[in-house]
Formats: sequence, structure tokens, C-alpha cells
Amino acid sequence: GNVGIGVVILRHVRELEQPEVLLIRRGKAPSKGLVSFPGGSQEIGETVIECAIREAMEETGARLKYRPEWLRDIIKEEQNRIPRAYLSLSCLDHPVPFTAVDVIAVKDQGDEVVDEDSISHHYCVVEVAATLEDPRQPIIAGDDADEAFWVSCDALDGKDMVPNLKRVVELALSSFTIPKQ
Repeated sequence: GNVGIGVVILRHVRELEQPEVLLIRRGKAPSKGLVSFPGGSQEIGETVIECAIREAMEETGARLKYRPEWLRDIIKEEQNRIPRAYLSLSCLDHPVPFTAVDVIAVKDQGDEVVDEDSISHHYCVVEVAATLEDPRQPIIAGDDADEAFWVSCDALDGKDMVPNLKRVVELALSSFTIPKQ
């Protein structure tokens, strides 16, 4: 399996009733043509947060708000590491992982049992909540994204969205405070 990072970028601009989420239309497989969060594969040696910052920039031009001194501030016990930033969660002045989703694509085999041979790809996607340095910065689609755009969090009923996108946004909204800016 591969580790992917999905970046759930939220903003609440003053003049809008509802918070918004930054989404992309995927330009490549998997899920080509579908609307999803910006994100991509984590590179070896790259932390979850570093990957989120890089992928958000590559796919949307978005500059995530983060505290540089927290990027490598790790509580280490032998081989296990937990970034100190994960322990202070609510305000999103630094990106925070908050859930994970398995994306398992099965080759079309009718009703056969799913086993290793019937799976074409399997990603574990760690969803990371974040806000922007400047919520009004221009957004420009790039890299694997065909387009990038803000959507009101109460308007996530698109049929062309990846599964569970709305549920993940709802979980983020119930877990974090999005400051009005």
C-alpha cells in the first residue's frame, strides 16, 4: 500500500455565512475527473505535515498556515515519533492530521471475493486539516489538478465528488475552530 495525504483546507471569510473548503478536480488517475481534496503521495523521509504543505502548494498555489518551529519538533521514543504539534489541536494555526481513509480500488470481477490479486491499488489517505496564511490569496490549479476552487461547506452534494468527501469536511468542521477573517 501507499500513503497519501489529503489536505482539507478551510476558510471562513467575514462576508460569508458558511466556511468554505478548497477542492480540486483531479487531472490524473486515481479518481481522474472527480472533485477531491488537494493532496498526493508522501515521499520517503517527508513528514505528514511537510507533504501537506508541499502538495497544497503544487496543486493549488495555497500557502498553508504553519509554525516552522513545529515542523520538526518531534517527541521521539526509539523508532516511534509524534510531532508535538499534533498535541495542540483546535485552532489550525498549524496543519493537523485528523482522520484516515482507505482508498481501495478493485478490478471489476463481479461478485468475487476481494483478495490481494483483485485490488488494483490501495492508498491509506491521511486527512490533514489546515487554513491559509492569507485566506484571500489567489488559487491557481497546477500539477495534478485540472482546476481548483472554493466550495461552501453546506453545498457539498456534488455527484462528481470522491466518496466520503462531505463526511470528512463535516468531521473537520466539528473538530476545529475556523477563525472568521
